[in-house]
Amino acid sequence: MIVMSASDFRVQQRYVKCFGFHKRVLSFLALLFNCLLFSYCVFGYKYSANLELDVTGYYLLVPVCLVVFLFFFSMNVFFDWVNFTDFKIGCVLLIGLLCLAYYCDVGFFSLGHEQVLCLFSFLVAAYVFLFHLSILEFDAFFNFVNLVTLLQLVKACTQVRFGSFDPLAVVGYFGNSGALSVYLVVAYPLLFLGFARFGGIWKRLLGAVVVLVLAGVLCLTLSRTSILCFVLENVVLVFGLFGERFLSWYRRFKGLFVFVVLVFLGVVFFLFRFLFLVKLRSAQGRLLIWEVCWSWIKQSPLFGYGFGSFAFQYPLWQSDYFASHGRVPTAYFLSAGETMVAFNEYVQVWCESGMIGLVVLLLLLGAGFCADFTFVGRKRLLYVKVFLLGCCCSAFSFYTFHCTAVGYLFVVILFSLVYRPRKDTFRVMAFAVRWPLYVVVALVVLLSVYRSGVRAYAMDEFNVLCLKHDLSEGELQHVERDIYPVLASDGKFLTRLGILMVEYSHRDRAVNYLELSKVYYSGYENYFELARCYGQDVNALRAYRFLSFYIPSKFAPKFGLFSVYRALGDVADADRMARYIMAMPVKLHSTAVMDIKRDVQLYLDGKN
Repeated sequence: MIVMSASDFRVQQRYVKCFGFHKRVLSFLALLFNCLLFSYCVFGYKYSANLELDVTGYYLLVPVCLVVFLFFFSMNVFFDWVNFTDFKIGCVLLIGLLCLAYYCDVGFFSLGHEQVLCLFSFLVAAYVFLFHLSILEFDAFFNFVNLVTLLQLVKACTQVRFGSFDPLAVVGYFGNSGALSVYLVVAYPLLFLGFARFGGIWKRLLGAVVVLVLAGVLCLTLSRTSILCFVLENVVLVFGLFGERFLSWYRRFKGLFVFVVLVFLGVVFFLFRFLFLVKLRSAQGRLLIWEVCWSWIKQSPLFGYGFGSFAFQYPLWQSDYFASHGRVPTAYFLSAGETMVAFNEYVQVWCESGMIGLVVLLLLLGAGFCADFTFVGRKRLLYVKVFLLGCCCSAFSFYTFHCTAVGYLFVVILFSLVYRPRKDTFRVMAFAVRWPLYVVVALVVLLSVYRSGVRAYAMDEFNVLCLKHDLSEGELQHVERDIYPVLASDGKFLTRLGILMVEYSHRDRAVNYLELSKVYYSGYENYFELARCYGQDVNALRAYRFLSFYIPSKFAPKFGLFSVYRALGDVADADRMARYIMAMPVKLHSTAVMDIKRDVQLYLDGKN
């Protein structure tokens, strides 16, 4: 360790005195940044399950978070280097390595996977959250989170329409009923952090009102995951707050206490069974996803198939599953749909990162649950741990960590629980090492900011052009010449570009971009548009065959196969496919399905 000279020590003392004011200003700026970021995740970021091609909010999220990180990191180096601990340096180096990977388009960043880039942004934001918020700012931030949660709850209540009520209409500001219900349940324990400042009667009254309103909203959304997590969270809260009283009752009335517990478990069992049956097809779809995932986990259980690769790999796995299983249950046939999440975060982590990644996640969660200190004080630690419990339990049957607002809260709160801000925990970094570290990390971050900023600008320009309906040839060439090279590793962008070329009758150029998109993105739209571009040849046959197995209940790919077989003169396969289409169960009745069945019936009758 380098020893400071007397002059260096005097400089340090002047910086420490000067930094008192700067630290207060930085704490306020950190609070403002985290509140704005959370607001953007709730109100500004269009919610998606990674299926929508036009969700591009993460392109703006990355450069903004990197610029804010660089600002706070610079303030640390110039003013607060006396507290620049080894742990903080480790976080900076990790962010620097991720920035380097992002700049070089390494692996998981080259897939254009929005959840990976959102997670990257949240990890960068966690640096500001951990090292620059004081206790007062922590309280202010969670008061702001509680205000947003109450606004979500009020918005959900205004969307309830009795009489002709649709559960999917209660979406809050997310545009998705499942995401809304999971967010409300997960953020629900944090409301008690705010209620704790009120007196006894007011605290109980506010808590009772929130519990009743939230229970009503959850029942209306019919979200199975949220309802079960809500029951579990309340049980833990009740036992955590009144555990000693329950223990005394148990000692006095053991038989009655055991009877009540058994009755409660029976009610929970029947509730679980009812919730499973009320959305049976959705539940069967989850079982199908987990069965497909398990068949591939067994082939690479230790290392997985690459972090962030699930959205690319799963469509291929599901297509292979139906292709290799001649007879599958009708429930699986009808419930198979387009998905790029596993509806179980632990299964998805196992698929992507193997047992190693799953163990790391479980260790982090274990450290969070074992924490005996938190930024909100020991007395309110229970509410934070129940928040973590809600995240962990809902992650068993929902994409909790992929929901942007919940993912952000989960990352910053988990790392705040794991981190111990004690100076004696980590050796203070040598005085002179800060400058080489700053130069290297700042250079990498600036390069990543430049690259992400260029990508964000290019994506925004492309979105604006897509809104126009009369693009000239010059504008199309501008897209190919200036925008395409910047976003060439984003499979969704390539799919949209191919569809754009189809709209303007440039089929050869569309085929080129759609074929490139298959390297980064496996979705229904790029394969279906590619098959249509190929027309009725062998290449179209391969694309239609993939889609027929990927989502077997869809009629359009089957009808495409039938049409290609007819065009190629393959009468036997055309007859087989025609009979298969007529025997297919219908998942959703529509005029398109009726038209397909009518045309196929005319063919079988020899009239077409």
